[in-house]
Amino acid sequence: MANILSRQKRLVKYLAVAKQPLTAKELAGTLEVSTKTVRNDIQQINLSLDSN
Repeated sequence: MANILSRQKRLVKYLAVAKQPLTAKELAGTLEVSTKTVRNDIQQINLSLDSN
């Protein structure tokens, strides 16, 4: 997962251990960011994974 931020790595780790689906609002609260940031981070993570 090259070229992703530490916040995005935290997001991936949090999703990996989640026992149920999470909303952007829940993720935003945990990461202390906006829901827009969560959506943008997920988009960036997906692009990064697609390029590898």
